[in-house]
Amino acid sequence: MEPSKSTFSSFLRNIINDDALENHIPEILNSFSFLELHKNQFLVEKGKVCQYFCFIESGVLQHSIDVFDEEKTTYLALKNSCTAALKSFLQKTPSRKNIK
Repeated sequence: MEPSKSTFSSFLRNIINDDALENHIPEILNSFSFLELHKNQFLVEKGKVCQYFCFIESGVLQHSIDVFDEEKTTYLALKNSCTAALKSFLQKTPSRKNIK
């Protein structure tokens, strides 16, 4: 699949919604790179540091935790949204959850 920065650019414009900040959008776009995940491939695994803050161009990412050795979904990150194991990503600490 070919990446499309126009979708992400539109997403940013809706969030920023400020003409004074519009000139920062190209800089933000250049801070991101394309990553393609396949079904059941992890964005981050429990116990590892999350390396990505991502915009989901297509598909869904499942956030889950293990409860008594059973996977429990805690959140579904949908198309045209951003996601990460935020605490792990920002603090560079091991993630408590899986994202795939």
